[in-house]
Amino acid sequence: MSNKQLSRIIIEIVAGIGISVAICAIAISLGYSHIYKAYYSSAHLKNYDVKLLGLKIYSLTMVDGKAQGLPENSSMMILGFVGALIFVVVAEVVIFCRERKKNIK
Repeated sequence: MSNKQLSRIIIEIVAGIGISVAICAIAISLGYSHIYKAYYSSAHLKNYDVKLLGLKIYSLTMVDGKAQGLPENSSMMILGFVGALIFVVVAEVVIFCRERKKNIK
């Protein structure tokens, strides 16, 4: 494995983790929005679990009209690892296909 390929894979891992963090942040924001809407409507929702791909990533509880959250770090870590792995595999397949097309011509 060359230094160029190693650097590319490290960048892909970091990018995959960054994308996973962004997706988790969006899901948590939507969870806050959902619990506030449900609490102030007729439902009076007091507890809400933010789930992503079936994993609970954040627990929200309404206390005195304010939402308080508790992160599930292990689930977010798993999603970050899976996101990075998927990003690396997809990026490497795309790069492989491009180089293969270039070599065929």
